[in-house]
Amino acid sequence: MIADSKIAFSDLIEDGSEGKLFRVHKRLFRDPDVFDAEMERIFEREWVYVAYETEVAHGGDYKTTYIGRQPVIVTRHSDDGEVHVLYNSCRHRGAAVCQQESGNANFFRCGYHGWVYNNRGENVSVPDKEGYDEDFDQREWGLIPVPRVANYAGFIFASLSPTGPSLEEHLGNARQWLDLFTNISPQGILVRSDVIHKSAYEGNWKFQLENPNDGYHFDTTHHSILEVRRRRPGGEAVTAARGERRAFNSRGALALGNGHCASDFNFDPAAYAERLKNLTQVFPPTAIFPNLVIIDVQIRHIIPRAHNRTDLWVHPVTLKDVPDVMNAQRMRKQEDFYGSAGFGAPDDWEQFERVQKGAYATGNEWLLYARGLRDEVEDPETGIRWTPNVRQGSEVTLRGIYRHWKQLMAKA
Repeated sequence: MIADSKIAFSDLIEDGSEGKLFRVHKRLFRDPDVFDAEMERIFEREWVYVAYETEVAHGGDYKTTYIGRQPVIVTRHSDDGEVHVLYNSCRHRGAAVCQQESGNANFFRCGYHGWVYNNRGENVSVPDKEGYDEDFDQREWGLIPVPRVANYAGFIFASLSPTGPSLEEHLGNARQWLDLFTNISPQGILVRSDVIHKSAYEGNWKFQLENPNDGYHFDTTHHSILEVRRRRPGGEAVTAARGERRAFNSRGALALGNGHCASDFNFDPAAYAERLKNLTQVFPPTAIFPNLVIIDVQIRHIIPRAHNRTDLWVHPVTLKDVPDVMNAQRMRKQEDFYGSAGFGAPDDWEQFERVQKGAYATGNEWLLYARGLRDEVEDPETGIRWTPNVRQGSEVTLRGIYRHWKQLMAKA
C-alpha cells in the first residue's frame, strides 16, 4: 500500500469544470507520498514503455530498465524469438541477476549464489541442489515474468497488472502518431541500445512528459539556440518558417485522450483523416502517457527515480535503407539540440530544476494550466481536444495529461 492512503488526489487538480480555472497543486511535484502513489496506481497498473524492438533485435539480445521503480530485463529468446520482460531479481535471495545495460546472452547467472536462468527466465541450474529437500523443484523457481507484454508498431510495453485495457485500447488515438513515426521510412527505423544519451535532472518526471507539447515555452527557454540558428547560413529562412508555424499552434496542440498528447503543426480538423494518409509529413512531438516521448529524430524514455529526481534515456533514431547523408543529418540534428553538449536540452533541464525548487514555496500552492481553456473543443467521435483560437501555446495538451492523472489516481 502507499505511504499515505488518505491523500485526496481528486482535490489536487481543479479540472476547469463549473467555470473554474484549470489548476494543479504543487504536491504533485514535491510530495514523496504522491510519488509513491503514482508508482503504485500508474506505473504498476498501466502500460509502461520499456524498449523499441530493434534494441533486442536478435535472439539473446537483452536490455535492463525499469517499470517505475521495478528493475526488469527485456530479453528476446534465442529459439523462438519471443520477447520477455522479467523481474531482474534472483528467486533465491533477490539479487539482480543482470548488471549490464544491454548485450547478448543465453543465460543470466546470479553472482551471489550462482543460480542460473535462461533468457526466457527458466531456472536451469542451482548449485549444490542436493542441499534442498526432495520436494524442491527448481523449475518452479524461475525469474518472474511481468504479467503482460505487448508490441505496437515496434514499441514494446509491459504492464505489472494481469488485467486491464489492452495496449491498443490504452494507446487509443495515439496509435496514429506512432504509425506516422515508424513509417517515416518505408523500410522502418532503427534504435540501438548502445547509442544513447543518458541524463538526469533534479525534478519531477511529469515535467519531461509535459515539455515536448508545451509550445508556450520555446521562444523564451530556447532563445539562445534560436539566435544561433538565425546566425547560421540560411538561418533567416528557418526563423521565418518558425514564425509561420507558430500560427498553427492553436489547432496543432492536441490532447489525444488517456493522457497522450501531440503537437502537430499540420493538423486540420476538416482534413484530418486525409492528412493521416500522408506519411511523409515532418513528425510532430508526441507524449505517450506515462513515460514515452517521440519527437522528430529520437525516442525519450522517462524513468522516475524519486519525486524530485528523473532519469532520461534518449535514443537517436536512424532510418533503414536510406542514403548515409540522411542519417548523418539526423544525428547532427540530435547532437545540436538534444545531445549531451547540445544547445536545447540543457535549457529544459535547468527550467525543470527551477520549477522543482519553486514547488516548495507554499505561498502560492496552485499552478495555472488554463491557457486556451475557454475555447477548448472536443471532437465527439474521437475525443481529441484542441483549442481553435489561441495563436500560440495552448495548454490543452497538458490538461490532457492531468485529467488522465486525476482519473487514475482517484482509483483505490
